[in-house]
Amino acid sequence: MSLPQSLLLPVEGFRVSRAEGQHMLSFNYMLDFFEVSAQYMAIELMALLRQEIITGKEPSKEVLTVVNKIDKKRPLAFGDWCNEMLPQLLQACQQMRIEHPLAIALLRAFKSRNLYIGNKREQSIVAIRNEYRGHGFTLADEIYADLVEKMLPRFEELISLLDNVKIHMDADTLYPMVHTSEEGYPFVFQTLKNEEASFVSTHKGAVTYIGEKYNQQIDQWLQVIMPSFDIARSLNYKEYATSIKQKAYPIYLLGTVGEGKGYYATEGTYIPITWKKE
Repeated sequence: MSLPQSLLLPVEGFRVSRAEGQHMLSFNYMLDFFEVSAQYMAIELMALLRQEIITGKEPSKEVLTVVNKIDKKRPLAFGDWCNEMLPQLLQACQQMRIEHPLAIALLRAFKSRNLYIGNKREQSIVAIRNEYRGHGFTLADEIYADLVEKMLPRFEELISLLDNVKIHMDADTLYPMVHTSEEGYPFVFQTLKNEEASFVSTHKGAVTYIGEKYNQQIDQWLQVIMPSFDIARSLNYKEYATSIKQKAYPIYLLGTVGEGKGYYATEGTYIPITWKKE
């Protein structure tokens, strides 16, 4: 299989646990794959769009909406990634004419239906996750066996789709949104929580990372798409100017926004803002 490690691990876990008749474990591995694949695909699409923006293309409103959602909705839910952000990023790829094999394959696959949402005959993966794992208790083994059979066609379809795309984005392009820890565990960006970032890993030896270690790199990565983005909750200059519908606002009026706040206007360039009070 040519799947990235974050996607391959839950698939391998599913194959082993299903062969051993461990239905609850199989069910959990399936949900792990669905959840991390939505986040991983969205990040790869953002990386493709980001590369086009670096070359001079204007970002579409859809990709700006996604980055703004990452900034404003803390924490993001699984449903945000697969029901809203992934479709919006696919629209952005169409609008910005992204011709990478991954974007083309996903656009083609999701044109008829969103594999996560399903249709009238298929229950939403988000609904299944919330009902049987997120908001419920441990169930009888035969219930998990039925759920595995119910999700299996979409599970295999998504694996085939992502495995057939032989060209996935390289590690440097995806960093820090996807990275490998010092212990060798693969991590994928999940959400912001207050002023910290949460990264999840599908390796069974790794726990979710929540902290500020990658904040600066995340800021720099996403500011290529939307320069006003930053993880800090207090308003920066661009956010403040946008909120009052003026791009150039007298700096002496910004004293009430925050002390010592700054923003990364371009990748790798820190511009400090000095607040001046009257």
